Amino acid sequence: MKRPDARLMENIQERCRPTTVAHAYSNLESQEWVDAKEALEEAGYVDDVSVMRFLAEVLMVYMLSAYTLNEI
Repeated sequence: MKRPDARLMENIQERCRPTTVAHAYSNLESQEWVDAKEALEEAGYVDDVSVMRFLAEVLMVYMLSAYTLNEI
């Protein structure tokens, strides 16, 4: 397998670097996702699967709307 050219990595913006993206997802999971899960459980969602499914759907709708707005 051919190694990627180091010059290509230099051109990646800081916000798009793999370590930055991984850190953002880590913060999302450890802070915001847990807070949202606890709020849904207090609102009556008792099944972990339904909580996770709902949160995943919210995330997908958000990403789709952000993508759609960028296309306009």
